[in-house]
Amino acid sequence: MNLKGDLTYMNKIKHEIQEVLLELGVPANLMGFSYIAYAEELVFQDEEYMHQMTNWLYVDIAKHYHTKARCVERCMRTAIIVAWTNCSAEWKATVFKNSVSKSIPTNSQFIARMYFYLAEKLESEADHER
Repeated sequence: MNLKGDLTYMNKIKHEIQEVLLELGVPANLMGFSYIAYAEELVFQDEEYMHQMTNWLYVDIAKHYHTKARCVERCMRTAIIVAWTNCSAEWKATVFKNSVSKSIPTNSQFIARMYFYLAEKLESEADHER
């Protein structure tokens, strides 16, 4: 059963996204927090967003928040830098595994890796509920 359109499922995804961002050390008061959270929601709705960061994702987030795509990119980058600085090595290993080096991930690497982590986590939880 595909629950991606289910409102309850989308609310669970939103909650999980916010929890992971907080665990990664992204302060909720940064605009980048909101932009990354919304980016993840969009990716859960359509994975193609991961491959069209500049052309689609930043533009759609900017429209949603009434700002410019370059502001979205910059705020996301700032939030990722803060997360990478504040995050424990254990959480980096949990979420990012071997997918990024010790350097700060790019916006697209961060969005993709977080998506795969959350999708795996939600799938595992769904399996346990069955």
